[in-house]
Amino acid sequence: MKLQSGMKAPEIRFRDYNSVPFSLESLQGRKVLLSFYRYAGCPFCQLRFMEIAERFGKDERLELVAVFQSPEDSIRKHAGGADVPTTVIGDPGERFYKEYGVEEGLRAWFVGITSAFRFTQSLGRGHVWGKKEGSKNRIPADFLIDKDGILRHAYYGKNMDDHMPIDWIDDFLKL
Repeated sequence: MKLQSGMKAPEIRFRDYNSVPFSLESLQGRKVLLSFYRYAGCPFCQLRFMEIAERFGKDERLELVAVFQSPEDSIRKHAGGADVPTTVIGDPGERFYKEYGVEEGLRAWFVGITSAFRFTQSLGRGHVWGKKEGSKNRIPADFLIDKDGILRHAYYGKNMDDHMPIDWIDDFLKL
């Protein structure tokens, strides 16, 4: 079931890819961008992950939490090698994907010319296509969670390269 704005964000209690305990509840009082990606070796996901980390990673108004359907070793190889200012969680059992209603489907593969450009951009930044882990048809989703743990925006992508628009995040930070 897809989550809606105004709902309480489901708790995530897990260890990040470095085995550090994490809970979404511990971020109460902070604004959070919670992003569900495909697998860590997906060039589209790597590009978006790094763009978000570069743009918002040093912004003290926002906590970044990224979830990949990959095990920790893949995250270290593809998404954790850089000094990323974000919490990164591996969820190879896709438990949190289910709790947040993150979808999968063949439409994940229907991408347009914009995605071809983004794929080239990703490869140009040195990202490589890694081993496909978890659902091959996973569609990303992003959630903006306010200081009280309430979902302010729930964005479910339409294909493997569709994420919440950056201006939604900028507007959320102005509130």
